Amino acid sequence: MHKIVPVLDLPLDKICLCTDSKIVLAWLNMQPHVLETFVSNRVAKIQSLCFSFQWRHVSSKCNPADVLSRGAYAKDLRDNDLWLQGPELLLRDIPDPEVILVLRIKLLSKN
Repeated sequence: MHKIVPVLDLPLDKICLCTDSKIVLAWLNMQPHVLETFVSNRVAKIQSLCFSFQWRHVSSKCNPADVLSRGAYAKDLRDNDLWLQGPELLLRDIPDPEVILVLRIKLLSKN
């Protein structure tokens, strides 16, 4: 994102990144040092590159990145609202804090 945003040359109020993994979302809301080394290194890198961005969970069926992996053809994309506009959750300002809290508690209780 740190390379894409300057190229867009658009006034951006906020940037929201999505993942279809609740585990990844929980990791990104944790301090990397409490995670296993492999995960910790990647989480730290993502956090350093995306520190001012919001993260949201998107279900796999609402993930625009999955549209192509489901076998869509290029001609189908121009009529695909999910592909063109993204998931509806991007219209909401606040992520669901309960999801983040529950995941954080579950991950910490396993360590």
